[in-house]
Amino acid sequence: MLFMRPMRSTDDFGLPGPESGSLYFLALDEDKLVGWCRYRRLPWVVKIEEFNDGGDLVLLDGLVRAVFNAMYESGVDRAEMGEKVELARLAALGVPLNGTNCVNSIDDFLNNCKNCKKFGNLL
Repeated sequence: MLFMRPMRSTDDFGLPGPESGSLYFLALDEDKLVGWCRYRRLPWVVKIEEFNDGGDLVLLDGLVRAVFNAMYESGVDRAEMGEKVELARLAALGVPLNGTNCVNSIDDFLNNCKNCKKFGNLL
């Protein structure tokens, strides 16, 4: 069974050593790591640093939404994309990036995404 959760201090999946302040959201199939998203929570923005989804857009969609939802619940409503983020993959999901590779409203994306129905049909 596939599920997603934040990385715990006791997890050891051989991920690159976290930089100061980096966090991970993990996609697990039972105990096997199948994807992850590395991000940083800054005072008023979440910065997505990089992700690994094994080429699965539905998995990427879940990881991005998991990070966005967790950050929105903690009071952050803006996201920036780091240099290692594959912007074309996010565009394929309909993530509304502005000219500076930011999502200006996480709330708007989570609640009004036009591609949600399309991806919902895949699940």
